[in-house]
Parts: sequence; structure tokens; C-alpha cells
Amino acid sequence: MLEKGCIPRADETVFASARGTWLQPANIRSRLRKALKGTPLQGTTPHSLRKAVATVVERELGMEAARHQMGHADPSLTGQVYVHDSMVGQDAREALSQFFDPDWKASERPVEPRMPRAR
Repeated sequence: MLEKGCIPRADETVFASARGTWLQPANIRSRLRKALKGTPLQGTTPHSLRKAVATVVERELGMEAARHQMGHADPSLTGQVYVHDSMVGQDAREALSQFFDPDWKASERPVEPRMPRAR
């Protein structure tokens, strides 16, 4: 049985029943749905949590660390299935500063119309 505040060993059950046995995946999903009902996280699944962990670990520590965290032998599985693509665009702080600079006046900085870039 897990004790509160203890870090489980690799061979111990993380999500245990009241008797210390493994929980069935359907029971974990059901408990998570019930716990998150009516919250902004409603709809979150164990798989989406696993993907979030993989993404954060990859961003902070690299793909090799994410692969180990997920227990994958092949890092391409981790990258293709679990790690979210980065949605970070180029640095637009200067262009967006007009929204936060009270002294910015459009008349002082004429903007030439541009055609949208082809993707």
C-alpha cells in the first residue's frame, strides 16, 4: 500500500485500489471524469495528461528525457505520438507593443498595406 508523501519505487503500483491492487484503466478514466466535471479541465483524459507530461519534459529536458519518462525504447514514438508540436511563432513583441504603449499613435507610424504571405 502506498503511504502519503512517499515516492513509489519502480515496481510499485502508482494508482492503487483500496486493497493495493492495480486499478483498471476504465476506472481511472471514470474517476478522472468525475473529478474534473464542471471544471475548465473537463474532458481531460489520462492520455492527454501523459501527452502533457511528455511535452513539458521534452521542452525542459530534451527528447531523451521525455523518452525515458514515457518508457519508450524508440524516441520517434515519443516525438510522433506524445510530444506536441511547438506553436511558438517568431518574436512579435515589437509589433504588438502598440497595444501596451499609451504614447503610441498610429498617425506617427504609418503602416503600408501588405499582401498576406503564401503558406
